[in-house]
Amino acid sequence: MAKKIQSTAKVTDNSVMLCLLFIVMGVLFVWLEAGVAAIAMMTIGVIATVLGLFELFHKNWIMGIIELLIGIALILVAALAPDIVILILGIAILLFAILVFVMGFKSFKGMASVAKVLYILTILLALVVGILFIVAYAVSGVEGIFIAIGAISLAVGVVMLVKAALTSGRAAV
Repeated sequence: MAKKIQSTAKVTDNSVMLCLLFIVMGVLFVWLEAGVAAIAMMTIGVIATVLGLFELFHKNWIMGIIELLIGIALILVAALAPDIVILILGIAILLFAILVFVMGFKSFKGMASVAKVLYILTILLALVVGILFIVAYAVSGVEGIFIAIGAISLAVGVVMLVKAALTSGRAAV
């Protein structure tokens, strides 16, 4: 019997893409510091828009519309209100950490010990990055925060990539 083709994207299907996003964002923040915030927001907006269009193409209407609206909103904020980009990035990364926690909580007991450590480390590092973005917004003029954000973002990406490699084929979030 023919195998059914999956028609919608799942968070776990995009785990390697998320790893690469954190790694690229980390490198850019270490290299360019605050100057990359609007570019990062615009890039995330474009990715969300493309994912939303992908979902709509596969007739996943609700998720497609949500991703499309979020993507367009992020692009508009980056273009029209660059002064609050850092705050919104901080909130978005905090929400990402919460999403990773919620998505992986059900399968936590069944995870191998190394996967549990990497799961917890991913959440903690993402929380720290989100909090540092919010602090950077509140305390302007502290450029060292952006280097810390970049370094921790790199660590989140590497930890997520290692977890994806270790779980190869299973849920990697």
